[in-house]
Amino acid sequence: MSVGLKVNLYTGFIADIGSGEKDEGQYDNAAFVSACGGFAFLIRDSLFRALNGLANEFNPYGWEDVDLSFRALKKGYRCYYNPKAIIYHKGCKIGRGYIPLYEKYKVKHYFRFLARHTNALQKLTCSIIIPFRAAASVLKLILRGQGKILSSQLSGALETLFTKNGLP
Repeated sequence: MSVGLKVNLYTGFIADIGSGEKDEGQYDNAAFVSACGGFAFLIRDSLFRALNGLANEFNPYGWEDVDLSFRALKKGYRCYYNPKAIIYHKGCKIGRGYIPLYEKYKVKHYFRFLARHTNALQKLTCSIIIPFRAAASVLKLILRGQGKILSSQLSGALETLFTKNGLP
């Protein structure tokens, strides 16, 4: 289940709302959300064109939908979750298994998204908080025996930090 995304630009936290939860009516009320997942959003053609569509810089794998949501937000639009709109999405990370490039680019493009949408104060707070969150994520992947995923994610992070092809 996903009812949109929650984004906190001060902490760099981005997560699907409702992901992995059993539907027990907890999301039966319509609400504004920070962003919409690309697998399940509707947008006016005129707005999509005005925003120049999905940004190619996030291809492959990641954050182009959140970036589009935030570019719309900057133009005064908001993302809205409607519980009456039900979409069944067959593909997901759980079903497809480990894809090295997916893991690498999700991390790389996460930093690209933050660089594009955070102000100076948010960049500062993210630079303090993200290393702690990253350390917790590294530990979790090690304890789960997911070294391949860790290796791919570290590759994306290091490429972002130490190459000219990293951030914009």
